[in-house]
Amino acid sequence: IKKASVVIAKAKSVLHAHRNLCEDYCTISAVQTQDIAVCADMEVDPAVDIEEVMANAFYQIDQYFSEDIKFYSLKELLNQGKAVEDIFDGPALENGFIDNDQLAATNLKKVLYTSDIINLLMDIPGVKAVKNFALARYDEDGRLVESQPWSMNIADLHQPRLYIEGSKFLVFKNDLPFLPDKSE
Repeated sequence: IKKASVVIAKAKSVLHAHRNLCEDYCTISAVQTQDIAVCADMEVDPAVDIEEVMANAFYQIDQYFSEDIKFYSLKELLNQGKAVEDIFDGPALENGFIDNDQLAATNLKKVLYTSDIINLLMDIPGVKAVKNFALARYDEDGRLVESQPWSMNIADLHQPRLYIEGSKFLVFKNDLPFLPDKSE
């Protein structure tokens, strides 16, 4: 909580230092999260490492829920054909530059779609099929609130967060079920 307060105070300071005349920020607060679990059966090739597939699956799903903002060097953005005035537009950053197009694409999701997540899972090397897919919402105490097979609505001004403790994947190799070793 202390670290979050420091980050919010720093963000407030930067925003106020770069605001337009006659503009002010009334309140600045962190976005609330909403825990969403994923349950599915995945059929994989017999030769793949199921823990590696699961690590990749969790990463892909987490990126779908909330994509990381990538920082670029000046040279990388110039090589992408970005104009210099667009690159330097905004406050000076400490860790490089942010692509405005990518930043615009990272808005809060209002709905999570099963089909989008299944497509991400099917792109993982070694995954042959995804079955019995469901999304489940958990409250802040870790209790199941709802489960949906096709889509999950996200509350306004909330960020979906992958709830790994509530997620369950059953992996099949040659029609035999395997549970991934969570410690690995």
